[in-house]
Amino acid sequence: MVVAHPKDDAYLSATIPKRIQLFEAIQAEQQTRRLSLSPDPIKVTLPDGTVKEAKKWQTTPFDIAREISKNLANNALISKVNDVLWDMNRPLEEDSKLQIFKFEDDEGRDTFWHSSAHILGQSLETEYGCKLCIGPCTTRGE
Repeated sequence: MVVAHPKDDAYLSATIPKRIQLFEAIQAEQQTRRLSLSPDPIKVTLPDGTVKEAKKWQTTPFDIAREISKNLANNALISKVNDVLWDMNRPLEEDSKLQIFKFEDDEGRDTFWHSSAHILGQSLETEYGCKLCIGPCTTRGE
């Protein structure tokens, strides 16, 4: 059952700037921390065994994808670094095994749908006054 709420502009005008401020503060803190860390050389091993040279705290999975091919970089959605899902723009921290996923891969598709759910949620919140809650996808494709 869907319960419609009247759009609460006062709530939105108070909440959204706080969210943006929190995001920007965390982002600035992380960037400052990264700049203080040494960009030592690291090795990135791809699934086919190819080893790429990279710099700790600077090189991202996106950088490696772009090195491989423009098409891969344009279609990459998420990566795995040492078997952990990793944002394409998050710098690598150590010697790593790297996998890159596109929409055709389960990991890429799941990431796309998860991100799309956040965009849809923001739209519903700002346009229709919906109140959001936590509720992850329980079945692939739902």
